[in-house]
Amino acid sequence: MDNKLKKTEKNTGLVPSFFNRYFNDDFFKNMFDGDMPATNVTENDNEFKLDLSVPGYSKEDFKVTIDKNILTVSAQKEVKNEEKGDNEKIIRQEFRSSSFRRSFTLPEDIDTDSIKAEQHDGILEISLPKSEKAKEDNVRKIEIK
Repeated sequence: MDNKLKKTEKNTGLVPSFFNRYFNDDFFKNMFDGDMPATNVTENDNEFKLDLSVPGYSKEDFKVTIDKNILTVSAQKEVKNEEKGDNEKIIRQEFRSSSFRRSFTLPEDIDTDSIKAEQHDGILEISLPKSEKAKEDNVRKIEIK
């Protein structure tokens, strides 16, 4: 099983090589790590979309920033200990504080002024609109000499 794991780690077939240009190499590395939210990435003609699975967080827990072409998503959730009445005591408490921080290197053709984020039903959805230049048809014929 150890050999199979090593082979899987080296396998780049899951992520096409052109995709690596747009996002950090560690984009999928921690997808199933308990400390990092699983992330889906989609693309259409107008935008990329990041969907992060973040159940239990509210929109006030998030901080989404962009610095040059680095998008950083972080969250901090504090769970306060509850005071119980005279006739009640906490036998076991498994609620805890949790946080994460995840950064993505964006393509240069993202319109960073138009990035939007929404949080609903345990999903943080970040829309990364493409610039008008990126939407243009870049197909051209190459003359063979």
